[in-house]
Amino acid sequence: MNLPGNIYERLFDSASTVWQQAQTSSMQRFLAEYTLHDSEWLGLQAELYGEAVALFDWDLVWANWEAQRIDIPRIVFPGGSIGWERPAYLAILFTRLYYAVSARKKRKYKDDHYSVLAGAESRQVSAEQREKFLGLMLDVLGEDFAEFALDESLCCTVVEGISQDSIALYHAEPVKFLCLDKNGRIVPIPGID
Repeated sequence: MNLPGNIYERLFDSASTVWQQAQTSSMQRFLAEYTLHDSEWLGLQAELYGEAVALFDWDLVWANWEAQRIDIPRIVFPGGSIGWERPAYLAILFTRLYYAVSARKKRKYKDDHYSVLAGAESRQVSAEQREKFLGLMLDVLGEDFAEFALDESLCCTVVEGISQDSIALYHAEPVKFLCLDKNGRIVPIPGID
């Protein structure tokens, strides 16, 4: 991930305590309050033990326009249009990311827009779907990779780019959220916990 050193260290240094200050919620709750529309996908960093961090340059024009709940300074551009100081980093810690799969479709835009998002949605995976996953994973990958299908908190979050590429993340709930301003200051996300 191409991040300023202070942001990378705060999020990924094993000595960092920043995740102790994170807000715990579900992806469904977060997406009911906020959007990832026009945000930029910065990456997904996964660890062998199942934790993963999805990182976004969060576009607060869409997420914060009317309510102005996120405490990031507003900017008035020449001509009077309003925006928010960028970047505002949104980091989502999946304490158990079981499976990530991407779908690449015919691109609508040039490659310079490949990481800009149309949005995201999240849903609980039903018991019937988990049972189908269990059978498939046992057949294909074996017992060690099938246990996630037994997790009753299993959710599927799909993040879709404006290029129509998408990634589906199968994860346990709850997850942890951090919003950091460009200096690494933690900014509360109201309404999700």
